[in-house]
Amino acid sequence: MVNARCLGIIMLDAGQGDATLIVHPDNSLVLVDCGSKKNTNIVKTEIETALDAYLQRTGNALKALVLTHPDGDHYNLVDELIVQKGVTIGTLYYGGAAKDYAGLTSWITNYKTQQPQRIGAVHAFGQSSCLPDPVPALSCASVNGEPAVDVRVLAANAGSSLIKQEANPNSVVLLVTYMDINIFLMGDSTVDTEGFILSWDKINQKLTTVLNGRHSVLKAGHHGSETSTGQAWLDKIQPKIVLISSDTKTFNGTSIPRKTVVDRVLAGPIYDFNGVHPNHYYVDYDSATQRHEQVDTSKGVFTTLHLLEFAQNNLDFTAYGTSWYYTVTAVENNNTWSRGDIFVTPAVGWNLIKQPY
Repeated sequence: MVNARCLGIIMLDAGQGDATLIVHPDNSLVLVDCGSKKNTNIVKTEIETALDAYLQRTGNALKALVLTHPDGDHYNLVDELIVQKGVTIGTLYYGGAAKDYAGLTSWITNYKTQQPQRIGAVHAFGQSSCLPDPVPALSCASVNGEPAVDVRVLAANAGSSLIKQEANPNSVVLLVTYMDINIFLMGDSTVDTEGFILSWDKINQKLTTVLNGRHSVLKAGHHGSETSTGQAWLDKIQPKIVLISSDTKTFNGTSIPRKTVVDRVLAGPIYDFNGVHPNHYYVDYDSATQRHEQVDTSKGVFTTLHLLEFAQNNLDFTAYGTSWYYTVTAVENNNTWSRGDIFVTPAVGWNLIKQPY
């Protein structure tokens, strides 16, 4: 008899925002961020539909909620989609300072006296924190010999937790390990955060040990901004697949993900899906031409903003987004577990991935 179990990492289409759902093999859920600052009216419905579907399986419960840092595009949907729906949370983790989570501060700090009490425990990270060993409240333990899912906190509050303007370096960075796969969830972390992780690894080699013999998947920091995904970090983790949550919101006249960052990623050992599934587009921003572009590729770079329908002037466009489902299977045969197939699937379906819908 052959048994199979799956780990799912869902990069939900949050427009200019971030929301990632970890679906453990036992169906328990860890939500990492839930917010949007552009196209919220479009993406909120898809996020809500996906969350509701998975929460139905758990009795409206999250094993954990991780708020990586107090930027609104990472948490401003939590009240509507989690708090107001009465979702129970085993443990709430957050980076930065509770006072900077506008609209959620009281919910975070007064969780013990809330009626009904929906949060089991709250973990506020201290300055320059890391938990390089698996955190049980975020992980999925082995049962009857099934492979465990280990989740580590590689960084939290690597910048100043007292200065909201430095929210991005404070981002909570998670490492999800399943079988021979490592998945890095970077929040809005910067090269400074990456440097913090590399520094402590030089001392104890715990990240190096986890990397040994495993493939890496990277959910790029800060939506593919040039402030993140530095060369030293890429050299260390050598990602085979890169996921980027992005939209067309401009920052000081430019947008993200930046072409320079995507090109830096593509210069590494990115997996080529040629023949495994149809080609797709990724969308980036070329600062040299000051334009968004879509690139036809079979490589393992996946952006939530995945398609541009250009007008006749070849300048204006309609943008299309999709959530991406990354799934790792584990297969048991004769009491031995091995890693099975890996799937990367767009929510819109492969038949619509390169045409307007």
